[in-house]
Amino acid sequence: MPQRLAQEKIAQAQVQYQNTPKDAQQCDKCVNWEAPNACKIVAGTIAPQGWCIAYAPKSG
Repeated sequence: MPQRLAQEKIAQAQVQYQNTPKDAQQCDKCVNWEAPNACKIVAGTIAPQGWCIAYAPKSG
């Protein structure tokens, strides 16, 4: 069985994605953020000031 090179991204609804920040947490401060408007693990267009339950702050 061939190995898959790209992992499927998670649907926005599954991670409770929203277009607004939650407290001080927002997408462009997350380790999974990919500028200008994407995420390593969540599908679709992602707002820099958005938020989801997969949020993990960048260190430093």
